[in-house]
Amino acid sequence: MNPLLSLSEFHFLRPWWLLALVPLLLLLTRTNDAPQQLQHWRKYLSTEMLEALTVSEHKPTRFRPQTLLVPLAALIVIALSGPSWYRGESPLFTDQSALVIGLNLSQTMEQADISPNRLVRAKQKITDLIAARGDGNTALLAYAGSAHVAMPITNDRNMIHHFLDSLKPQMMPLAGNAPETVLPLLEQLLTATHTGGTVLLLTDDIPAVSIKPLRQHLAQSQQQLIIWQIGSTTRVDGINRAAQQRFTALADAGAIIEPIAIDDQDITNLLSRINSHMQTINNSNQPFYDSGYLLFWLAAPLALIWFRRGWRFAWN
Repeated sequence: MNPLLSLSEFHFLRPWWLLALVPLLLLLTRTNDAPQQLQHWRKYLSTEMLEALTVSEHKPTRFRPQTLLVPLAALIVIALSGPSWYRGESPLFTDQSALVIGLNLSQTMEQADISPNRLVRAKQKITDLIAARGDGNTALLAYAGSAHVAMPITNDRNMIHHFLDSLKPQMMPLAGNAPETVLPLLEQLLTATHTGGTVLLLTDDIPAVSIKPLRQHLAQSQQQLIIWQIGSTTRVDGINRAAQQRFTALADAGAIIEPIAIDDQDITNLLSRINSHMQTINNSNQPFYDSGYLLFWLAAPLALIWFRRGWRFAWN
């Protein structure tokens, strides 16, 4: 992230250190008086003798300890207060965001408008997507008339493949197509990780009764919803015009519609969207970078001037 693009988040990590500026202001008022040693000798010498012994009372040196003390101390105080305006990477931070895949196991997924059929092709695509993601956290849900967790969040790709291959419409306890039944399971899975994530529904249709709950979920949740659309748009037994309108309605509400492709372009697009969303989530969970260390580089040259011969500061 470009630090200059996040100045709206400027704040102090340790703002109580700014209270130290109050005594510095009092010290600044004191240093603006006449030279302190001269003030001290006026108690014991007459004005005429003091003027005769003083080289130049009205021509102060260009740099004096009193002149540099306050800006030097102010820089140190501001540095200690921890100015920050962007987030940095932490070595202790781990990526906990997850991808939750919901696979439609309704009877229409066995249609063969896509070779060998929609369900087999969907499983192949999911396998390719998981392989391309590497060790990312992934969960697998299966739904028809009801939704069930086939595999909770894990980064074990082999385990996901094992359960994915065994999923069939005949094993679902309730027939139908109700993607909204996935939503309660999402809350259980993603709440356990205390992070957001991406929800990927691989389906050939979204029923009209499911539009409203899915739109409400999009409005209330920070989770990204992607619908991986499978099925031919040209054949009669494929996705008809009414189904396409329902997909469009969800897209207008903020969902991302990604049609399945004969090549890997859809997987490339999905990875880009998933990674972009996860990066946004991770940035919000990263700690703010303490930029106070940069001010010490400004304070160091001022502090070095104090090593000049003859420099000292009289406090009384």
